[in-house]
Amino acid sequence: MFMCQFPLELGALERLKGWRKHSKIAVAYVLETWSYALHETRHELALLNDFDHVFVLNAQSIETLSRYVTVPISFLPSATDCLLATPPIPSVERVIDVFSFGRRAAPIHRHLLGLAKADPEFFYIFDTAKGGEITDFAEHRMQTANLLKRSRYTIGYNPRDLGVYHREGAPREDALSTRYFEAAAGGAITLGSAPLCDEFNDLFDWPDAVINLPTSTKNLKEFLDELEQEPERLLAARRNNIYQSLRRHDWSHRWRDILTTIGLLPTSQHVERIAKLDRLANLFLKSEQPHQVARADS
Repeated sequence: MFMCQFPLELGALERLKGWRKHSKIAVAYVLETWSYALHETRHELALLNDFDHVFVLNAQSIETLSRYVTVPISFLPSATDCLLATPPIPSVERVIDVFSFGRRAAPIHRHLLGLAKADPEFFYIFDTAKGGEITDFAEHRMQTANLLKRSRYTIGYNPRDLGVYHREGAPREDALSTRYFEAAAGGAITLGSAPLCDEFNDLFDWPDAVINLPTSTKNLKEFLDELEQEPERLLAARRNNIYQSLRRHDWSHRWRDILTTIGLLPTSQHVERIAKLDRLANLFLKSEQPHQVARADS
């Protein structure tokens, strides 16, 4: 299996002489395949024809990508390590009011800063550096997971709602980013906006998977205070986020999809991990009133 973020990185395959002879079955997973830029990397994309199957994170690009790639292409959504991300039972206290990481809405960030300055009990965590080097990937993932499982809310917007476009005049494509999976698995409630794509509706098909927060919101304190007046709604949202993630959105679920697509069987360890996730999901289902948790279809 070969995985990369951008098509340009496929060029590394040309330096791996004879790699295909060592693989009975080969699949690739490319994360950023924006249709407007595919022609620029057509030479690298041709290398994908040495694989048996190609998976992409951006489902909306598949039609255009098929002009350059002749092997089957499938959408494969992101996921997260749910065994790392899921809070314990009983849950740890959510001492962080709002956790914002990565791309953010400037107006909402300013409002949250104002709340933190005005109220010393309001705990807002956010990035204070940009482009910094991560010294240890595993430590960084653990820290992010620990922060999310201790957060009441996190902020996440569809990039187009922030005025972020890949190229002026290019067709706008929405892809489902990993932040939604990470927040849900940790039981944090995402405030912001959801990507305008069918994949979000299919994969986050429970109430309040994202609670709409317009970037133009003027009185953010009032918005948060009103939410806090609905404790049953918030409890149900957090429980649904965790339960659905454990049942559907661990990386082992994606690996199962890959194996099914290419006709391979899972290992015993793979089967046991999914069983462990199911057992943990059932514990969360039983730890609160069952009617508060929407049951997963899969």
